[in-house]
Amino acid sequence: MTITEKIIQAMEEAARESNTGKTQPGSRMRLYPGKRRVIKKRATTEFELVGYAVAWPPIKWDDLGLGLIRNMGFVHNRPVKLSFNKGEWSVSGPAANSTVLWFIAAGGGGLVYFLRDLLAQIDNWGPIFQGLIPALIPLLSLFFRKRTLKFKPYEIEMLAYDTESHILILSTLTQPGGVVALRPQLPQDEKRMRDEEKRIMQNLRKLHNGFFKIDGLATPDMAALKSWSLWTFVWLSIAYLYYRYYT
Repeated sequence: MTITEKIIQAMEEAARESNTGKTQPGSRMRLYPGKRRVIKKRATTEFELVGYAVAWPPIKWDDLGLGLIRNMGFVHNRPVKLSFNKGEWSVSGPAANSTVLWFIAAGGGGLVYFLRDLLAQIDNWGPIFQGLIPALIPLLSLFFRKRTLKFKPYEIEMLAYDTESHILILSTLTQPGGVVALRPQLPQDEKRMRDEEKRIMQNLRKLHNGFFKIDGLATPDMAALKSWSLWTFVWLSIAYLYYRYYT
């Protein structure tokens, strides 16, 4: 065999080995040279529900065994989002800013005297109202703040739904937390509403084994509403008589 024939034979063997390396699984040789394209998967939420907080009139918590658990503090009839993602529950929505409310309550007496003297010296209300209107939104924002609570599935004490009052009850064992009642956003049509409720309950049952129905138990406590109205009237009457006596 001549040198030329040996060179041709070596080139043919090298070509066969190269082709074999491209087709064999596990080979380190790459068919398509260049940068690999990495496709990033978007993080998806496993469950998400938007409802309106039910804070007044309150639910009969004693009937549900939750009488001693405090409310999570979300503002009544404001949207609250309940979600489950990566093994963690989350409740987010506007809540009352307790710090501001405590300061207002502590300085309530001095505020009454200050406003009484101030109102007595005001003659023209027009410019004052024009100046107060732009400041209303920043002032109201002091009373409310967005609150987000996160907790693990084993921290849930109760997760239940009442199909009669259309209210979802969630309570936790740990702090911060407590109990919250939500009225989910549902279609107006009766059939579509029932289908949506069924879908919500199926999803919640998959995520939490302790989920159950409490039809007829999540009812408003009208006795508390009457008591609150009565005491409000009493204290307003006392404040009015006190003001008239000292003026």
